[in-house]
Amino acid sequence: MSSRVVRAVRLLAFAGHCGWLLVTSTAVLACHVLTGRPALRPSVAAVPLLVDGDAQTAVVAGVVNLTPGTLILQIDEQQRILRVHAMFGAGPEEVRRDVIDLQHRLKGALR
Repeated sequence: MSSRVVRAVRLLAFAGHCGWLLVTSTAVLACHVLTGRPALRPSVAAVPLLVDGDAQTAVVAGVVNLTPGTLILQIDEQQRILRVHAMFGAGPEEVRRDVIDLQHRLKGALR
């Protein structure tokens, strides 16, 4: 397969993963709202910024912000850290792990 086709497949896989994140987090949020008993476990995590360049940082920030229940609070380019707020989850370690996984998936899609 040509490198363009491989890259296109990787980008589609990344887009599919982002779509799946959007669907599952929306379902979780809807369940909490509809049951009337939201199990909020808000946390803030400092996540190392592993992607290269402003465009990749913007993609990661955009995906995190589009996912219901999560929000980028700060992008510290000097220290290369993202501060992420999450409404649902087991805590800062889970948030950190999920955002690091997202960054690795993006880097894999763009290589």
